[in-house]
Amino acid sequence: MTKTEMMILETLWESETPLCAGDILARNPEVKEITLRTALKNMLKKDLISVDGMIQRTKNYARTFRANVTSEEILYNNAKQITNLSPFKFTCSLLKKDTFSKEELETLKSIIEERIHQ
Repeated sequence: MTKTEMMILETLWESETPLCAGDILARNPEVKEITLRTALKNMLKKDLISVDGMIQRTKNYARTFRANVTSEEILYNNAKQITNLSPFKFTCSLLKKDTFSKEELETLKSIIEERIHQ
């Protein structure tokens, strides 16, 4: 994933509504329009984003985009590529560290119990 693609995803995650290319550019003025449009095209092909709808911008209409992936999915996929960890080993390594609060562990416990009884 390129830096521009990651920036686009972060911008979409931060927004409460889908954004058009102009909105993304306005929030990231350091990015050139051609770079953004190329990245959006590539991200659509990779299914990282999708077209959510259309909005009217002055006389023209613009597509709005939403993220199809979460930051957690990106983090896991990056970790998996780097370390080739299985989901089980990845989860175990996180659980062995002191990274979760008691409340978070209780939530995880509930999720695991629910999955066991499915």
